Amino acid sequence: MKNNNFEKFEVKNSRFFIKNLVIFLIPVILPVLILGLFSIYITQEYLQENIDIHNQNLLVQAKSQVENVFKETESIYQSLISNPEINNNLKRILESRNLSPDDYKLIRFLNNSISSQARSRDYIHSIYIYYENSQGTFLSSNQGLSYQNSFFDTSWKKEYNNRKEIDQKWMTYRRIYPEGHNNPAEEVFSLYWVNRNSGSVEGTVVLNIYSEYLKNILASFDTLKEQKLIVVDNEDNLLFSNQRLSYLDKMNTLYKLRVNDEQTIIDQENSEIFDWNYYSIVPEDIIYAAPIEITKILIFLLIFLVFLGLFVSYYLTKKNYNRITNIIEIINHAEAGEELPEIDDDTDDEYGYITREIIETFIQNSYLKLQMSERNYKQKTLELLALQSQINPHFLYNTLETIYWKVFQFTGSTNVTTKMIENLSDILKYSLHSPRKKVTINEEIKHTRSYLEIQKIRFNDRFKVKWEYDSSLIDNLIIKLILQPLVENAIHYGISEKNENGSIKIKITDSKVKDKIKISIIDSGVGFNKQRLMEVKAALLEGKTGGDNIGLRNTNKRLILMYGEEARLHIRSKKDFGTAVYFYIPREKR
Repeated sequence: MKNNNFEKFEVKNSRFFIKNLVIFLIPVILPVLILGLFSIYITQEYLQENIDIHNQNLLVQAKSQVENVFKETESIYQSLISNPEINNNLKRILESRNLSPDDYKLIRFLNNSISSQARSRDYIHSIYIYYENSQGTFLSSNQGLSYQNSFFDTSWKKEYNNRKEIDQKWMTYRRIYPEGHNNPAEEVFSLYWVNRNSGSVEGTVVLNIYSEYLKNILASFDTLKEQKLIVVDNEDNLLFSNQRLSYLDKMNTLYKLRVNDEQTIIDQENSEIFDWNYYSIVPEDIIYAAPIEITKILIFLLIFLVFLGLFVSYYLTKKNYNRITNIIEIINHAEAGEELPEIDDDTDDEYGYITREIIETFIQNSYLKLQMSERNYKQKTLELLALQSQINPHFLYNTLETIYWKVFQFTGSTNVTTKMIENLSDILKYSLHSPRKKVTINEEIKHTRSYLEIQKIRFNDRFKVKWEYDSSLIDNLIIKLILQPLVENAIHYGISEKNENGSIKIKITDSKVKDKIKISIIDSGVGFNKQRLMEVKAALLEGKTGGDNIGLRNTNKRLILMYGEEARLHIRSKKDFGTAVYFYIPREKR
């Protein structure tokens, strides 16, 4: 049995570990996992929404500031062509080979006008005014009256010649190389207005805007890390951006901005005055940066919790294993009747409770076994004594039968003597027949009546007997010779010591206690004082069978041996008033 218990427990030990691990991990990891995933989702959605809003607002502001520059250039253009007289004189001067002093004054005036326009605005590089002429001359804010053949910037005229018949207004990106070509090129956006008269091209106004100025506008905005703001034309050619992008120098279209398979978020805003598009380009890593960090923390936390769960589960499994092993060991010792092993009294959990309950049950079972052994021993002793005492009662019963018939022959009829002999014979016969067999209450009553008839003759009718019982109860079983010793005790210690007649009442009633019968013997004898009553009760509790009131003690012991502690005798008594003895037996029928 011992080996089987341990073998079964060893098999289930791994199951205990898995169970403890699951019990620990599920309540801990599941909320963390749900909270972490929810946080990742919310953070990503929040960032994406806010980045979209930020990008759209940024593009609107960038477009507004950039296009405000070009809207202002429109007013500059209008101011330059608003005076027809001046323009006509300028046409004439540009075509003429010989200039008068008044012509030079007009040229200086116009040159100061366009130069002041250029100097007063940081974004203007230069302004050119050109009317078709055979000399190739034009007016420049840099040098005044200039000749195309000797001017350092020649590309603007080529652009004009290529598009003057097609477009009315356009802008193009150019590089202007200052005189000497040793200086770095200046990047500009040249804005062209073509002047027409009755459909014929007369000339143009060219306004060169610093590219760097437009880039600085984009660069001035507070952007996200690695966010690019770019402006492209209607053919997706890059015009300018907020930062120097090495890979943009090698690419012409927006679609080629997706290099190295880098995933980006692109927002777009269309220009109101040019065929331009403003784009915001944000790497997706910006959006996923926070969720990725949360994911890393979540993974680290989950790994930590798993290791913690393994440690705690191992600790609890080992601890519970040791406790259950101790319980199994206690059970094995208890089954073998061996001395129980020492236990830890400090434990106050379910295992400690189970251990204490096992020990308490073991002690109670041991005590019950001891009581049962003691009861069996005493029962056998009483049976032996009863068998030994049967020899003389048999002899007496046969002798009484002989005396009864001799007296009857002598008198010729029944008399007091024969009646006493008849009752005594009935008592002996009742006592000798099956001493261990239970009888009905009715049979016990008949026997007790025979005994009382003898005692009445003996005491010259000094007491009266009253019987009270329910006829429905007298078929229940009871052990023999229970009433006689109690009645005898009432006569001997109560009635006989009183100087006047007395009475004895015998009551057999249905008890208020469930399935119990109450039997009471009440006498009007001398009774006990408090001290004597306490002594008698103490003797009954101690279970002694000898000494004074032997009838009470023996009957009390027989009741306890047969029915248990609940059937012991109860005594109430008062000096000069009498004594009441009562007990309870269970209902029991044949």
